[in-house]
Amino acid sequence: MRTFLSSLVVIAVLCGMSFCENTASPKGTYTLTVYVEGLNATGGDIGIMLFQNDKGWPDNHAAAFKDINQPAQQGTVKFVVTGVPAGTYAISSCHDSNKNGKLDKNFVGKPTEQWGMSNNPHATLHAPAFASAKFDVTKDTELHIQMQ
Repeated sequence: MRTFLSSLVVIAVLCGMSFCENTASPKGTYTLTVYVEGLNATGGDIGIMLFQNDKGWPDNHAAAFKDINQPAQQGTVKFVVTGVPAGTYAISSCHDSNKNGKLDKNFVGKPTEQWGMSNNPHATLHAPAFASAKFDVTKDTELHIQMQ
């Protein structure tokens, strides 16, 4: 009986160690907390795409380093992105109210769904460049994106 209990204790300790290793962010990575603010409607999805460079910026899902969606709710939505290595990034966000996977635009190219970017740049005739939305991650970082 004593051997059985000892074995259970060893298994529990090993399982606990394995669990901790799997849930922790890898060494040398950081957590990015993003607050997307000013959503004017509930319904559809709110998404963020984290880019490491201007390739595919701002709307190519396949080119994004991270692409995360969750149900939209009016007001503020929080995203927590773990395992982000140190580097330069930019975030684009879209309230995909009809869940078609893209930012809808009217016939002249003006967005008909809310959008936002890190550093909160304003668009003119085209989407703001990666350079105007970029930021550095050197530690755990918190960002606030105001939807437009």
